[in-house]
Formats: sequence, C-alpha cells, structure tokens
Amino acid sequence: MGRTAKLIAMLRQITSNTAIEVSQHGNLSGLLIDQIEEEAGKVLITRNGRPDFDAINEVREAGYSIFPGDKDSFGWLTLCIRVSRGLIVIG
Repeated sequence: MGRTAKLIAMLRQITSNTAIEVSQHGNLSGLLIDQIEEEAGKVLITRNGRPDFDAINEVREAGYSIFPGDKDSFGWLTLCIRVSRGLIVIG
C-alpha cells in the first residue's frame, strides 16, 4: 500500500469533513476533494494517461469502489471513486 497510502488516508477523512459539499447529483467538492483529485491523478493514472490498475486495486482493497465514469475506444476518460458521502470524478 506504499504509494497509495496518502490517497487512502485522505479518502478516510471525507466522512468527518464538514467543509465538503455534495451536489444534487452526488458529486463532492471542497478543498479536501481538490487535494484528493490531485493525489489520485498522480497515483491512479500512469504517465501515458492510462489507469494504473495495480494502484487502483490497492485502493479497492481499502474498501473504495473505483470505476470509469466515461469510456471510449481508447479507454477511460474519467475515473470515479465512490465514497460514503458521494462520488469523486477525476479527469
């Protein structure tokens, strides 16, 4: 869980963070969410823009659902992380 540890710790903070806003569609926003999106972009997406499935599986093993929001013939266009309070969309 080495390189995903920081991301997982940040995801765990969502439950108790009252500064997070939830849209009517369940998308989350706020400073912590911005930081999570940045960290997830570094950890869960490879340098060539593809999903890093080893890292994704580590986060999944910690209890978070990760899936493509949009896909096309080239692969994932957005990456979604479902947490207890809603959905984080990266990309």
